[in-house]
Order: sequence, then C-alpha cells, then structure tokens
Amino acid sequence: MRENLSVGVFSLLLGASTLFFMPELVSGETLAAINDPYSPGFFPILIGTMLVVCGGVVVVGTAIGRSPEIRGDGAIESPIRLTATAALIGIYTAAMLWIGMLAASMICIAGLAYVLGYQRHWVIAAAAIGVPVLISVLFERLLYVLLPQSQVF
Repeated sequence: MRENLSVGVFSLLLGASTLFFMPELVSGETLAAINDPYSPGFFPILIGTMLVVCGGVVVVGTAIGRSPEIRGDGAIESPIRLTATAALIGIYTAAMLWIGMLAASMICIAGLAYVLGYQRHWVIAAAAIGVPVLISVLFERLLYVLLPQSQVF
C-alpha cells in the first residue's frame, strides 16, 4: 500500500513540476498551447496533465483502500526479472533504429509481458499489436510527428 502511495505522490509531483516549469523550458509557450497540437509545448503539457491525473487516481485509490496490492510472487524485484527487463529495454532501443519503432515495440511489449509473468496470451498479442499501431497512427497520421523508421524494411 505504501508503494502505491509513493508512486502516486511521485507522479503528482513530477506532473505538477512539468506543468509549472513548462513555460520556462519551452520558450514563448504557455499552458494555452494544449489547444495547438503543433506547438512545442503540447506534449509536455499533455504528459504533465496525464501524470497529475494518474497520480491523483493512485493517491485517492490508496487513500480509500481500493488500489491494487503488489504481489510478492511475481515481483519485479527478482534480480533475474530486473536484469531481463533492463536487457529488453536496451535491445528495444537498438532495435528501434534497425527494424523501426513498430516492429521493435511489438517485440518489446510481448517480451516484457513474458518476463513480468503475464499469461493471458490473447491479451499480450492484442497489446503487442494494437498499442504500437495505435501510437503510430496517432503520431504519424494525426499529429504529423515522424517516429523512428527502420534501416532494414
């Protein structure tokens, strides 16, 4: 329960500081930039707002006793899982430049799900395919932000 509260408070503070310092870090921008997706301040504001909302949900859920507990049987604190997770993220970073964001993300999501002990294969497959495709469509088609392209394909 304490872990959830600390994660929630950290998310709240990180999001609030992002929103507070954004006008100084992105010159000439204000919080009104959230209305313009082409503004350089759009993504920092969006991410800061999402962190505040998610952190608030976790803090409130923990306070009323409805937040999920962290199970000890498959915890990421296991040195093997921690090492495997770090290795997958490193491989993902390198693979993104080689095979592109879409394919690398699909492989990484499936790999991380396996390493972290998830066993619902249809959910893993749906997430591994759906999330990268959704992100690709959102950024490349709607927001006109190019994602890393592959050198192979």
